[in-house]
Amino acid sequence: MDVGRLGQAAFEVGYVDEDCVHRREPLSACWTLRFERLSPVRTVKSYRGQKSVTRDYWAATTARQLSCESHLERHHAMLMDFDPHVAALAGQPFRLFWLGRRGRRGHVPDFFARLDDGGVLVVDVRPDDRIEPDERF
Repeated sequence: MDVGRLGQAAFEVGYVDEDCVHRREPLSACWTLRFERLSPVRTVKSYRGQKSVTRDYWAATTARQLSCESHLERHHAMLMDFDPHVAALAGQPFRLFWLGRRGRRGHVPDFFARLDDGGVLVVDVRPDDRIEPDERF
């Protein structure tokens, strides 16, 4: 999916604001949000018989706990935490909504990183073979 061709209007962002209120706004209205300061949009749950192993990671960068749904996610969190260019980290930061071939789609990325130059990095830890064609962009 060519994000530039579709434009910002094709995407919406769901997040939890400073007052713990769930919000949903166009992507264009969210450029200035500090996701690293907001609560996760969803919680990581564990259950009996679960194939993956959930782990929490204490991020020194932000002095906050990050919930990780697998060892692989935790390792990514650790790598970002030790990266000198990462100024802040957040887990399960927002839900991105878009229109796909099967209707309205949504996805929660695993991590949001604020870089020391003000840029951001959105990280999703998932093997390529587990990404559906209309979720790729």
